[in-house]
Amino acid sequence: MKSGLDALALFGGRPVRNTPLSGPYPGALMIGKEEEKAVLRVLREKNLYRFYGPGKSAPSQVSSFEKAFAGKIGTHYALGVSSGTAALSCALRGMGIGLGDEVIVPAFTYVGTPGAVVSSYAVPVFAEVDESLGLDPADVEGRITKRTKAIIPVHMLGAPCKMAELMRVARKHKLLVLEDCAQSCGAFYRGRRAGSIGDMGIFSFQLNKIITAGEGGAVVTNNYDFFERAVRCHDHGAFRVAKDTGGTPLIGEGYRMCEMSGAIAGVQLRRLERIIANLRRAKNYIQTNISDLKGITFRKEADPKGEAAAAVVFFVSRREQALEVIRALNAENIRAVQMYNGLPPYRQPQFLKHSTVSRTGYPFTYPGAGKVVYEAGMCPKSEDLMGRMVCITLNASLSKRDLNDIVEGVRKVAAVCI
Repeated sequence: MKSGLDALALFGGRPVRNTPLSGPYPGALMIGKEEEKAVLRVLREKNLYRFYGPGKSAPSQVSSFEKAFAGKIGTHYALGVSSGTAALSCALRGMGIGLGDEVIVPAFTYVGTPGAVVSSYAVPVFAEVDESLGLDPADVEGRITKRTKAIIPVHMLGAPCKMAELMRVARKHKLLVLEDCAQSCGAFYRGRRAGSIGDMGIFSFQLNKIITAGEGGAVVTNNYDFFERAVRCHDHGAFRVAKDTGGTPLIGEGYRMCEMSGAIAGVQLRRLERIIANLRRAKNYIQTNISDLKGITFRKEADPKGEAAAAVVFFVSRREQALEVIRALNAENIRAVQMYNGLPPYRQPQFLKHSTVSRTGYPFTYPGAGKVVYEAGMCPKSEDLMGRMVCITLNASLSKRDLNDIVEGVRKVAAVCI
């Protein structure tokens, strides 16, 4: 650490800002009268449930949202569900993933991604991410076994993965691809929306996401059979698609999106382009004005023009240095985080100990799954990157003064800590 400690707010100096920046919440901070009107309309019509109710002469808000969302993403089908995790579960079951199957997931992701695989009684196999913080296609190929059935690229913090390379690997080995777009709604990869490239895609509308309904999610696909199974999974096996009047009944679960969530999500979807434009403008401004700093490197993006720009991410030389930078930035009232405490899901206790909600311990106790071991050091490159990263999450309401404060804060901290 360099001299000048006394200038940092962390050590008693005056902070760049007197109050913290508003939280990330890109969609939530844009909520206004349109969302209010949409919710009040649902309440006045007493239409809280999409399929029936006292005011069912009115069109379903969820159905309207699904149609608009499929059009926005560029897929034939979209299904509104109760959360991003529900979307993962419905998509995995829609693709037929189940007991004894292996699904390759990135070492850098939220625990919900591999958790949904486990809930489907399949086994998550963790693969390295590269400097883009997306799945490394070369490492993915090296982890494929005869039990591998699918790959889940996770588009982290607004930036799409290397989908062309990942799709080549998947097609070569006849694997399904499920895009996890929970953090990257609206992003593009080479002219196509994230979520429309693989066999299925999922989205989250939780409060912290690019667009929000407070909670909620969506499944998208061009494959009708996958869609139809996902629909039945989300509604206790019921046939809800008009052309499905027969077929084999299924035992499903209850992951339906309610009408108020559909109403809010529909309004937020109309705000998506403005939200992303604001996020991109903020990110470009910050990165341009700190790009000359020595000792930091920005993440390498697979398609910089297509990113949804949810955060500014850079790496420093050591984990200890990253933690010091993060502490110092927060003392300056510039919100910075180390994502998931710098640890991949397999280093979380529930994965290390194979602790599931199932009394049987499936899938880990299933003989056909083989011996499953999770331990520190499985993906050393990912662990190194996660430990050295500094993440400044953005929102779509940052003023020019806010952006200048972020730039000043990073430069001030870098002068001492990097």
